[in-house]
Amino acid sequence: MEFMRSPFLGLFITCLFCVIGARALAQAPGASQGESTFEYTKRMYREVEGLKNIAPEVFARDVDRFREQMERYVFHKKRVCNGEFSTFALAPNEAIIDTVDAGPHMQRKLNPEEKKLCFKELKAFQVTYINNLFTSRRRYLEYLHELRTRELDQAREEALNSIKRSFAWP
Repeated sequence: MEFMRSPFLGLFITCLFCVIGARALAQAPGASQGESTFEYTKRMYREVEGLKNIAPEVFARDVDRFREQMERYVFHKKRVCNGEFSTFALAPNEAIIDTVDAGPHMQRKLNPEEKKLCFKELKAFQVTYINNLFTSRRRYLEYLHELRTRELDQAREEALNSIKRSFAWP
């Protein structure tokens, strides 16, 4: 019980909460537990590519889910590009770091060139998202048009049959 009153226990608990909080903030919003930022980015690119293949029958149901995911990702990516928190910067074969003796997992802010590249990547992602959403929406509208045209044809046939029945003489 003497250990419970130790000032080190309070310090330990405070540090523990800080580490847990930092890990929670470092995870991208919308990323699943255990999913790295890179895995999250790859998953979002796959989601955007899949957007153009949504079946028109389920478009209305799925498009809102896609939109919410994309908004969360874009918001997160803008924060990364603006340097609101540290991120990894990668060279072709290794992590680029500021200090010589730091380990390969050192985090740092983006330099202006990396920031520009980050925003270019974000722009390309958004353009792809808009284009794929357009393709999917167009297919959905064509599907709706086809349904409405069939309904119109059916209503016309019913009206013509009704007229024929009303003027049919026994």
